[in-house]
Amino acid sequence: MPLSSDRVDIYIGGVLISEKTLDMTRQKLKEREIQIRVVLHSGSGVARIWTCDLTDGYIRINADYTT
Repeated sequence: MPLSSDRVDIYIGGVLISEKTLDMTRQKLKEREIQIRVVLHSGSGVARIWTCDLTDGYIRINADYTT
C-alpha cells in the first residue's frame, strides 16, 4: 500500500498532534523522556527505535574522559 502523507498520525507522549493539541504536545516535549509514535496506515509492519540525548553537553561529558 503506498504511503499517503495525509494519513500519517504522529503522537507525542500519547497525544495525537493536531491544531487542537499543540499546547499539550509542547508540554510533553519538555519532559525528560518522550515517546513519539508514528502511524503510517500503510501495512502491518512495526519498528521500535531507542535513542538518547545527543546535545552538546552530553557529548562533552562523554568525550572528556579516557578509559
